[in-house]
Amino acid sequence: MKRDFLKLLTAVLIIVFAVLIITPQVTSAAYTVKQYWVRTALTAGETLTIGQLVAIKDADGLVYKADANDATVRPAIGVVSKGATSGNLVGITIIGKISGWSALSEGAAVYLSETAGAATQSSPTYSQQVGVALTTTTYFFNFSAYLDTTAVVALGVLAGATPIILEGATADDYETTVTITDPTADRTFTIPDLTGTVGLILGTGAKVALPSTLTTNGVDVANSVWGGTNQIIGEGATADDYEHVQTYVDPTTDNTVTWPDYSGAVPLVIAQGYTQTSHSEASATDVTGSSLTLADGWFTEGKTIRYTLTGTVTGTNGLITINLYFEDGAVMQLASADAAAGDFRAVFEIVATASNAQRISGWLIAEAGAETIVDYATDNTDTGAAGTIPIKLQIELAHADDVINAEMVKIEFWNKAD
Repeated sequence: MKRDFLKLLTAVLIIVFAVLIITPQVTSAAYTVKQYWVRTALTAGETLTIGQLVAIKDADGLVYKADANDATVRPAIGVVSKGATSGNLVGITIIGKISGWSALSEGAAVYLSETAGAATQSSPTYSQQVGVALTTTTYFFNFSAYLDTTAVVALGVLAGATPIILEGATADDYETTVTITDPTADRTFTIPDLTGTVGLILGTGAKVALPSTLTTNGVDVANSVWGGTNQIIGEGATADDYEHVQTYVDPTTDNTVTWPDYSGAVPLVIAQGYTQTSHSEASATDVTGSSLTLADGWFTEGKTIRYTLTGTVTGTNGLITINLYFEDGAVMQLASADAAAGDFRAVFEIVATASNAQRISGWLIAEAGAETIVDYATDNTDTGAAGTIPIKLQIELAHADDVINAEMVKIEFWNKAD
């Protein structure tokens, strides 16, 4: 009898032990509690069903569907494993397995959703990971190790050369990694009280992307500006092989360039020559350094070219003539009177008013300033037609026993339409 009692007691203990360590399946219409390790029961504040994630609302201490988009019902503290109506005890699994979902990404994390009571595999703005998908239909939930980082004020010391890796808006194979150069002293990086884009070194010290309001600012990108070796480089509106490059002469002292409080075009000296052109025949000759070739279609409305030529004339017999040639034809001639010996200065300006219309002005100061000649003309060269446009200066003498020396030529350009 005693032996039979012991056998019976042993069998009862085995059954009790099995009940304690093996969770029976609890099933609802949609979800099945496969197993749980940590479970509790709390009073429901609304009707709750198996599979819903829940939180305790501080206002009344009752359990409601958790919502990542509602601060009053987050963080989630568990998943319902036995449903209940408002005012009754609801079974809550804190660590366990529940099935009933479909098309889950196996091995991927599960988060509290912005849909009340739901779980999601897409991390919302308030990101609380509550488990992982074991299969395409089953989640393993673990609410016991949750850390709310939404109000973290200090992370402490992060070790390693790449302590921060950012996923971005899309969970994929690409991340942004913050890499730290091993410091040799305490360093501080201060983020200014400003809104903008951080400049990046693009390569090994070659080019630098300047801070920009452009979301696409970068090397060889349309409308972008970046730095080079002693340079600032601008792409322009079209991403191609041509850029504007500002190069700086190595300064020997602090220099300041002041932009006026006014809108306008900045003249550029595009050529300057000091090679003397000496002529002593009763004919015309090209001035060294005065030749330009304008690209097809380049000389459009608002563009201006200015020539300045200075030199000396010796002899007493005759006049001198300074010619401006545009597309192989003399479009303006400035001629002095006889006996033009002495210093001279000639200036021509040719302004494009359309692709096939130009206005030309010129003035000549001769005979060491004693004589001034002024002229104005128009021209209709079609600069938009096929072919390049040559432009140059010529000097001309009336008498062979005179000598004219073109000492310096300067060519300037600016672009300013009406």
